[in-house]
Amino acid sequence: MLAGAPCQPYSRMGLSLGEEDERFGCHEKYYEQAEESGDIHVIENVPEYPVKSMVDRFLNHGDENGPWKCEYAQVDPRLFGFSTARPRVYGLAWNSNVVQWDPKFEFLEILECLKAQPCMEAKDYFWMSLPKPTMTPADETYHK
Repeated sequence: MLAGAPCQPYSRMGLSLGEEDERFGCHEKYYEQAEESGDIHVIENVPEYPVKSMVDRFLNHGDENGPWKCEYAQVDPRLFGFSTARPRVYGLAWNSNVVQWDPKFEFLEILECLKAQPCMEAKDYFWMSLPKPTMTPADETYHK
C-alpha cells in the first residue's frame, strides 16, 4: 500500500494540533485499513509526521517491539529535480512476521539511488519478469 494520511494535524499550516485536530480520526482509519490491506506500506507526509510512533501505536497496538518495523527519511524534492522546496518524510513499514528486510540495504541508500533518475517508462515498473533498469548518474542529471 502506498498512501499518506492527511498532513494537517502535523503541518504548520494545519496549526500542528496533532491528535487534537479533528482530522486526526483519518489517521486511525488509515492505519486500520493499512493493517488489513497488506504487509508492506510506503507512507508519505510532512517532516513533522511521527512515522515510527504511528506505526508502533496503530499497527503494533502500542507495542514498540511488535512485528511491524519501519524505516523513514526526510527527503527534499529538489534532490530529485523538482522545483518545490517542501520536504516530505517517507516511511517504509513492513510486517516482520511475513516480510524480511535485508539488513545490507539501508533505506537512505535506496533513496540515494533514486536521485539518479531511472531511464524507464511507466510500463517498465509492471513486469512479469525482472526488469532491466538503467540509471543516469546524478552528476549528469542535475545542474547546480
